[in-house]
Amino acid sequence: MRAHLLAIFSLLGASGPVYAQTRAPAPVASAPAEDWFSSVYTAAGLEVRADVRVFTLFALLNRLGYDAGPRYREHPVPAYRYGPARTRVREALVTASPAVLARAQAFFDAHPVPLEAYLARLLGGPQASGAARSLDGLEALLAQVEAEWPVAELRADTLDLYRAEQRAWLPMLDAPIQQAARLLGLPEGKPALRVVVNLLDAEGSIRRVETERGWVLVVGPATQRPEMEPVVREFARAVLSSRMGPRLESRWTGGAAALREARVA
Repeated sequence: MRAHLLAIFSLLGASGPVYAQTRAPAPVASAPAEDWFSSVYTAAGLEVRADVRVFTLFALLNRLGYDAGPRYREHPVPAYRYGPARTRVREALVTASPAVLARAQAFFDAHPVPLEAYLARLLGGPQASGAARSLDGLEALLAQVEAEWPVAELRADTLDLYRAEQRAWLPMLDAPIQQAARLLGLPEGKPALRVVVNLLDAEGSIRRVETERGWVLVVGPATQRPEMEPVVREFARAVLSSRMGPRLESRWTGGAAALREARVA
């Protein structure tokens, strides 16, 4: 694993110790009252959770045609493979209220920003930076989804699948993340990192989100078992972008906009 980590950092351009910035904790946007997606923790205290807001957002996206996933058939019509939780949600929402669909389409037409911005808004709250701050109305849209679609029932139906995926990550995370932190020269316990399991996204997907409380990696379902190398790579990118970004922005004309785009790429 150490050889893999060194190779990753070499490709990322890490040339010396990098130290995380510390920020004061900020309040997190409230979730629905039935937030049964409680967190589990690794032996070293790293949080692995499933998030009600992320579930609701991706249930909506799947109903609207979000099809990203491994393609198992190319012709005559492409077909994609989904895990059992995602399949169950997609099938259950085929007859979902069209009023919600129309409102969602209008909202997404007005806010054509990457999914990471939507996740940053949900996980970081209205005070989130960048494009996420412009997504006023997202919480109200998802509240309507909760009220008019059977999303709560679908969360209950997929609870066992989420729990199994969360537990699968627990023994995998501590050693590689701790080793990566040492190679990056990070103080012990810094930066804060959380993992959010999202079974409604594509297999093997990893979405990196920065919030005032630290970084969040939103991981899709594992193909067979969780793979740590992509997680470590995203963790290293998060550290490097956070520390090197302000330096480059101050020296590079147009750097601020370019770096903001790179962080959500």
